[in-house]
Order: sequence, then structure tokens, then C-alpha cells
Amino acid sequence: MATSRKNNVDDDDLEKKVQNLYDSTSRVDERVKILLENLEKIDTKFEKIIEKHIDMQTKIILFDDKIDKLSENIDDMYERIEDLEKGHNDLYRYKAGAESQVKNILGTIYNAGVTVYKIALPVIIGYLLYAMGLPK
Repeated sequence: MATSRKNNVDDDDLEKKVQNLYDSTSRVDERVKILLENLEKIDTKFEKIIEKHIDMQTKIILFDDKIDKLSENIDDMYERIEDLEKGHNDLYRYKAGAESQVKNILGTIYNAGVTVYKIALPVIIGYLLYAMGLPK
């Protein structure tokens, strides 16, 4: 009987060990399952991060391209401003020259008018006196 009791104790110990092993593997399986779920969540998050990174890179490339175009437009505007300033200076010089010429012309006309007046007035007075018959 001693051997059967020993077998029962050994069987009980073996059964407890098997049960413990089963429980341990079940817990390991649960933890592995949780880890796999977390890994899937992390993979999903990484995919979203990668997509956002790609979107940002695209936006940066487009923004950089727009900055280059804007820079070119600004350079063109500076060139146009320089051309307009040169044109403005040319117009200012032309205006000054035209004003000087107009003053010269008006001065000449005035002088001619004064000369005509100085010549014409005695002639007209002489003619009027002659027509009235006064120098007789």
C-alpha cells in the first residue's frame, strides 16, 4: 500500500506540476496575445506617422517651390522698380528741359511782342495822325 500511496502522491504532484505548467503557458499566451495586439497598434501608429511625414515632406517641397517662384517674382519686381525709377528720372529731366524750352519760347515771344509793340505803336500812331491829316 505504501507504493500505491506514493504513486498517488507522485501522480498528484505531477498533476499539480502539469496544471502549473498549463496555467503558466496560458498566462504566457495571454501576454503574447496582448503584446501582439500592442504591436499591431504600434504598427498602425507608425503607418500614420509615416503618412503624415510623407504629407509634410510633400507640403515642404511644394512650399519650397512656391518660395522659389516668389523669390523670382520679387527679383522681377525689383528689376521693374529700377526700370520705373530710370523712366521717372528720364521724365523728370525731360520735364525740366521742356519747362526751360517753354520759358525760352515765352521769353522770345514776349521780347518779340515788346519789339513789335515798340515798332508798331509809333507806326500806328503815325498812320492815325496821317489819316487824320495832322502833320500838314
